[in-house]
Amino acid sequence: MNQWVETYLHQFTHACQNNWSDLLLMAEYTHNSWPHKHTKHTPHKLIHGFNPTASFTIPEDSVPAAQECLQELSKSRSEAQKVLQKQIKPVNPSCSFVLGDKVWLDACNLHIRTPSRKLSNRRIGPYMVQAQLSPITY
Repeated sequence: MNQWVETYLHQFTHACQNNWSDLLLMAEYTHNSWPHKHTKHTPHKLIHGFNPTASFTIPEDSVPAAQECLQELSKSRSEAQKVLQKQIKPVNPSCSFVLGDKVWLDACNLHIRTPSRKLSNRRIGPYMVQAQLSPITY
């Protein structure tokens, strides 16, 4: 679980890395809402008998800007859920790239000045492939 929390917080902390404690409640809710791979049920379902929802309905409002903002939030949430579902499925990594492809650089051997390496970016980029130097070096 600690690795999961670290990965979750890594996605949302900013460069100063001093806002991670504010994200713990949402991390707990998210973790308890995710189905376990063996039981196929969420901890919420097993403990409480139901899955709480984090959805919201857009209320009728006389302020058009608020309506647009709520609709944009709802759209962003749907897109984020689609991206998460794609991440669940295993993807076979491709070993070959074509000139012009965008790739991410693994930052494990880079010396980046941040307060905590644990919460720093793990990948830098995207960078465009400009040349192929060998079958495995671009």
